[in-house]
Amino acid sequence: MGRFEDWLTLAEHGDAEAQFELGWVYAEGREVDLNFTEAFYWWSQAANNGHTKSQHVLGRAYAQGIGVEKDLAEAVKWWTKGAENGHPDSQFHLGNAYFQGEGVPKDPRRAVQLWHMSAEQGNARAMYALGVAHSKGEGLPRDLEKAIEWFQKSAELGLENK
Repeated sequence: MGRFEDWLTLAEHGDAEAQFELGWVYAEGREVDLNFTEAFYWWSQAANNGHTKSQHVLGRAYAQGIGVEKDLAEAVKWWTKGAENGHPDSQFHLGNAYFQGEGVPKDPRRAVQLWHMSAEQGNARAMYALGVAHSKGEGLPRDLEKAIEWFQKSAELGLENK
């Protein structure tokens, strides 16, 4: 059996990691035709089985309308689950949602809390967001020294300001 068949067998038996990988197989068109609807289905299965990466990806799918109609409230729901399970990218994207007021009421203080949780796990984009928040005094008091610290940390991890 090939890799696709192995993942399909495992996924059909409830293996969340296989469901997640199978979602990517469909999303990237590896060994099968590109099919975002099928990718979304398998990511949903994995997310409902508690797979944190799938919870994050499902949030992105809803936010961008990949394999499903765009729905920011649903994106926030899945990022919240991922964030509660400690996924740093879910924490970052949920922070962005709170900062922009997309899918949730605008709450810069909550955004900063989420970015901090993400940054503490090494997310360079969250570090950069904290630098911006500190430099502008959004969601916390303005502190240029802390802003510079967060910008430097993000740059050390290779994030470039584009």
